[in-house]
Parts: sequence; C-alpha cells; structure tokens
Amino acid sequence: MKEWLYLGAQFVACCVEEGYEKIKEDWNKKFNIDNDNDLSFLSQLPFEDLKRLHNILISEDNIFLDKIKGVVQKNIVEFDESNVDDLVKFIISEIHLLGGNTLVNLGRGNQGVTYKEIVKDVCERIGINKKELKSKDDIKILENLFFKEFRQQFDKLKAKYDLKNKSVTDDEIKEKLFDEYTNGLLKTLLPNNLTGPAWRKTIRIVLIITELRKNIVV
Repeated sequence: MKEWLYLGAQFVACCVEEGYEKIKEDWNKKFNIDNDNDLSFLSQLPFEDLKRLHNILISEDNIFLDKIKGVVQKNIVEFDESNVDDLVKFIISEIHLLGGNTLVNLGRGNQGVTYKEIVKDVCERIGINKKELKSKDDIKILENLFFKEFRQQFDKLKAKYDLKNKSVTDDEIKEKLFDEYTNGLLKTLLPNNLTGPAWRKTIRIVLIITELRKNIVV
C-alpha cells in the first residue's frame, strides 16, 4: 500500500512539474500568500514556541499529504536556534499547505491558502455558523470566535468527566476534542485523515497560534 501511495505521489508530482513556478507566482499574486500579515508575528516568537508548531507540522497524521509532499520537497532541513528565520518561513509555508486539499495545492504551485481562510474553515469545522464568519475579516476577531467556541466545548467535556469522577488532564481533553473534530463517528473507519484540510494538524495549529498571539491557554 505504501509503495502504491509513493508511486501515485511521484506521478502527481511529475504531472505538475511543468509550469510549476508560473503557477506558484500567479497564486502568490492572487492571494498574497508571501505577505500573510496574519502570521508575521511568528518571527517575534522564541525558538521554543516555534518548535511547538514545527513538531505538529512534521507529524505523520496525514499520510497522503506527507507522501506527496515528500516527492515535491525532498530536502528536509533540521532547524535550531541558528536558523530561526528559515524555521519561521517553513512554518508559514506548511500552514498554508494544510489549509487546502493536497492535490489542489500541487496545482496551485504547492501554495495552499492564507491563514485567515484556514481559521474560517476551522471555525466552521468546530461548529461556528458560516453566516457568523462571513462579515469577519480581522484575524483577532476570528481567533476570538474560535477560542470562545473551543473553550466552551472544552469546559463541557471537562464537566462530564468531573461528574463521573474521572481524572483526566487538560491535554487529554484537548486530544478527545481534536479526535471529534477530525473524524467524528468515522474515526474507527478512517484512522488517518487522507485528504485536506488535514484537520488533526490544522485545528491544533490554530489553537496554538491563537494562544501565542493572545498569550493565553485553554
């Protein structure tokens, strides 16, 4: 199965290789991805906080996405405090890629979508009405909506465990929420999310970025 996925990824990569840079340039201009101001504050964060984001982004939760990207991006860079700027660029690029369907990303020149659109998608995923998001354009307002909804669901789940006198850590409650958001009732049938957005990573990323920007934690 792994061999077939790899061969499929190679085929897709070959199909999009021609004209790749032109597509990438056009997509950048259309969505202004290279100047995503909503993520510019990441460059001010300490290395330890950036590594939190990096560790999620390089996890293996989305097999199909990782296989395809492995063909397109063969060079894996090891990051430390000597190349923080490169780490920030890597994180921003990977976040953009997580926001869209993998195959579509390749057609876009492997560019993905802006962080603001990702936050809107995540808000819908966790239950916020699309109409409530339609007129919202400020990233802090969108993240506040996300955080408020996530916190409410976190508190409800925590209260359920308290009623049952079960000892559960905050991190374990978050993991249970991530599982519900990712696959819901299909979790037993789809242990890995095979298509984009890679919800299991994306929701975590939005939560951490929101916490870092607001200097708060759930």
